[in-house]
Amino acid sequence: MAGMGVAWSRQESCSSLDGMEIADWNTMMPANTTMQYLPKFFSFFYHQVDVLDTHGSHVGPVGYWTDLNLFFGFVNSFVYTDSRGTDRVVMEARAPWGLYLGLRYDLWRCAGDHEDSYQVTEDYWAKPWFFNWNSEKVFNIVDKRSWDTVAKVHSRTENKNPFFPGSIAKFMHQKHIIVTDLKDDKIAEVIQESQLHAGFRNRRFFSVNARPDIVPNEVVSFLGAVWEINEAKASESDNDHDNFSRRRRSY
Repeated sequence: MAGMGVAWSRQESCSSLDGMEIADWNTMMPANTTMQYLPKFFSFFYHQVDVLDTHGSHVGPVGYWTDLNLFFGFVNSFVYTDSRGTDRVVMEARAPWGLYLGLRYDLWRCAGDHEDSYQVTEDYWAKPWFFNWNSEKVFNIVDKRSWDTVAKVHSRTENKNPFFPGSIAKFMHQKHIIVTDLKDDKIAEVIQESQLHAGFRNRRFFSVNARPDIVPNEVVSFLGAVWEINEAKASESDNDHDNFSRRRRSY
């Protein structure tokens, strides 16, 4: 219960900030950032991805993404906290209710008009169905002001080898996200270094956005953060399953 309390206290929601000043898109973080997942003691209840400015005028931490996963998934959301000055939640994301295939998230600015927001929707049928060694997926980024698709997202895990599975092979894996406009020209990219390159530290994401006028910096950053957080959840779930299986075999 202590971990649940810490997790809940760390994640203010946008609803607690109604009436406050609205942060505009592309002002909450720069176009070029470095992100890094930092496991915490109570990571069963929440996960954190730090965002750092490594190129701009404010070199150093600018904020962090966190999630909240309670009550067997009934409470599952993401927030971005701007850590420049006083910590302030400025964005929130959540999987919408409903039945649909694949992943889907709504992302909006705190205290802003919910119509001025974005939806990231997996194009479930667009991914390769055979020999998809690199776990490729395709997403649409939808501007909810017009409900038009403004960009495409292609994600994959590089250096995945079906003939070399196991924990050792994971040291070579690299997450790679490419955002393209509707003409298939690359406008943004998120690349994660391999664990082999990172050594003993946690792997970093490097995010570059050349067209924030099409897709805001914050949306590009969210793509990398949610992938890393979801993978951490999946890893914890697999570990819990393995531990349960070992306990059953011991009886």
